[in-house]
Amino acid sequence: ARSVGLSNWCPKRIDEALQYCKDNNITLPIASQIQFGIAYPNPENIDPTTEYMHKTAFEFYSKKELNLFSFSSQSGGYFFCIDSDGRPIKNPSYDSELSRNKFDLVMKMTKKYNCSAAQVIVSALSGNKAFLTIPIIGGVTEEQIKDSMDGTMLTMEDADVKKLLLREV
Repeated sequence: ARSVGLSNWCPKRIDEALQYCKDNNITLPIASQIQFGIAYPNPENIDPTTEYMHKTAFEFYSKKELNLFSFSSQSGGYFFCIDSDGRPIKNPSYDSELSRNKFDLVMKMTKKYNCSAAQVIVSALSGNKAFLTIPIIGGVTEEQIKDSMDGTMLTMEDADVKKLLLREV
């Protein structure tokens, strides 16, 4: 069987495409790709055509049989670029009160599970029970990639995953 995926489509457009496929007996898309990480992107500082995970989109994907590839799953390094006080370095694409709260939560989880921020992020996204989520990881060094991949071996409590993935807006 052949399959297709969608990239950077809003829920309304996906619904229209799914209905068209059903009405015309065309293969349904099986996956979508949007920006989805633990931090919140600042819409005013990202490309306005970028689809990102917000509360309405999360609810949409929770009701569909559509796998999600999450690009920018590590939020452009937001959780790794920290200052000497252990706080995230201001990143205009992600820095906000909501993202700083997520930063604090991720740091709390690194202590609870004795692991890195990358592992917490990959574990939470890949452990999403609301819909299958495949985090697209980045990394410059072999060590960074291995660290992210090790997140697939970390099993977190469902309540912790839900807290990390919760979309407040």
